[in-house]
Amino acid sequence: MFRSRPKRYTRRMITVALSFVFLILFCEFFIYYILIIQCFWPTLNDHEAGRTKLKVMVLADPHLVGVYRGHPFDRIRRDWEMARAFHAAINIHAPDVVLILGDLFDEGLWSNDEEFDKQLTRYRRIFAYDRTKTVLKNVVGNHDIGFHYAIHPYLDWRFRKQLTASADSTAVSLWVYARIPFVLANSMAFEGDQCHLCTEAMKNVHDIGKRLRNVSVTYPAAHSSIIPTDRVPTFMAADSEKEQLDEYSRPILLLHFPLYRKDETDCSPDAWDAMPTKDRSKPYRPKWDCLSEEATNELLRQLRPRLVLSGHSHYSCVRHHRIPDEPNTLVPEWTVASFSWRNLPNPSFLMVCFPVYPTQPSFNQRG
Repeated sequence: MFRSRPKRYTRRMITVALSFVFLILFCEFFIYYILIIQCFWPTLNDHEAGRTKLKVMVLADPHLVGVYRGHPFDRIRRDWEMARAFHAAINIHAPDVVLILGDLFDEGLWSNDEEFDKQLTRYRRIFAYDRTKTVLKNVVGNHDIGFHYAIHPYLDWRFRKQLTASADSTAVSLWVYARIPFVLANSMAFEGDQCHLCTEAMKNVHDIGKRLRNVSVTYPAAHSSIIPTDRVPTFMAADSEKEQLDEYSRPILLLHFPLYRKDETDCSPDAWDAMPTKDRSKPYRPKWDCLSEEATNELLRQLRPRLVLSGHSHYSCVRHHRIPDEPNTLVPEWTVASFSWRNLPNPSFLMVCFPVYPTQPSFNQRG
């Protein structure tokens, strides 16, 4: 009888150990799949149901923890959480395109090249994906290169070189994918002080708007062809489709800062990842918390986007804008909540479907 006690003790220890292992696996691995498998792609309207759809997953503000403002344990923990959530979403939902709307790093503006390379390695490990099945596009944020007056040209160039299609990409670029035009904009390039970055950005905005408006006139469908290499405009992204668009399509505008808003009180009140009610009336500072009203009106007027996707606030928000001189034309803006548990206790991402022949998109926000 005394000899059986060690056996019972051993069995109990094995049971406790296995339970602990199962608990760790469940909380740190399986839970992501259990939750994210409940998300689903939105359906298209009835008259678009037969069309092929482009599935786009939108993230914002991952803020990879740096060495100056973060503890190593915090860094490891947040990297793990985002990696598990992202890989679960990619494996389950297989998006065609992933968009990350700025502030990839928390300390990109302070990092030297050695530290930036380490952060870049972490970023590519966390957001790893199959390049044969998915396209990933990055938008620059203020934590990546700094606010307007803190931007050093080298930091801007470094981000473009490593995280966009080309080091020669412009402050505002046109990227066409599946014949749908996307405009990627550097939010810090709309200060309006006539600096080189702002001048380049506004010139590109005007040129892109003009090209999209004139596309059906200049390049009729019967003559659709590949743009000659020597005629590819500088504002076109290096990895953009080079086939001529044969019909006018209002673009999707992607940027880090939200468009101009006084505060968060106009946002949709029923979003579970929206800003707490007590904080929504806090005034926004133009050029810091959102774009200026002047820059917003110019973007809406020149580009006439059918959708705006933004980040920066760390909370979700859905609101509508009116294009200047077109009071009946509404432009929805979806501000995407942060993808990092460090910024938000309930991080999320947005799932969007676009008909390949562009009309209005369908949305589903999940976390």
